[in-house]
Amino acid sequence: KRYGGLILGLSFAIPFLIMFVIFILKEIYPFGDRSFLFSDMYHQYMPFFTEFMRKIRAGEGLAYTYNVGIGSNFLALYVYYLASPLHWLALLVPEAHIMEFMSYLAMVKIALCGLTSCIYLRKHFGEGKDVGVLFFSTFYALSGFMAAYNWNIMWLDCVVLLPLIVL
Repeated sequence: KRYGGLILGLSFAIPFLIMFVIFILKEIYPFGDRSFLFSDMYHQYMPFFTEFMRKIRAGEGLAYTYNVGIGSNFLALYVYYLASPLHWLALLVPEAHIMEFMSYLAMVKIALCGLTSCIYLRKHFGEGKDVGVLFFSTFYALSGFMAAYNWNIMWLDCVVLLPLIVL
């Protein structure tokens, strides 16, 4: 019980550091000129994020936009693709760095998967099994699903929240 905070911190830090090393080895910005974004994350989410930030900074409403496709109901687009509280952190980032923000946001969400699964595992199996909890929370955070679908940033929140919902 006295190591609870340390275990929770490590359950976030270990997946984060593993992803950080992967970013270094794969030469993902700022360690190279490559991007973590691909597929829909690059072709859909990035333009949606950029438009969202532009609208918020300009004080425009979220109802409609002419800057996505040939025009779109932006509120529906926001609710489906962008309505994560973590996405509002993009307001702290200059528009020119939205791509990098999204790359590192995916890394943070993966690390949060480790944290929430650790919370679940400690409650379910007891706090005396900290080494096993750290291993399995890291396994959850870096699972095959996360490796295959990390580009689908809107669904990562579901994987983060699943252990808390099950709890």
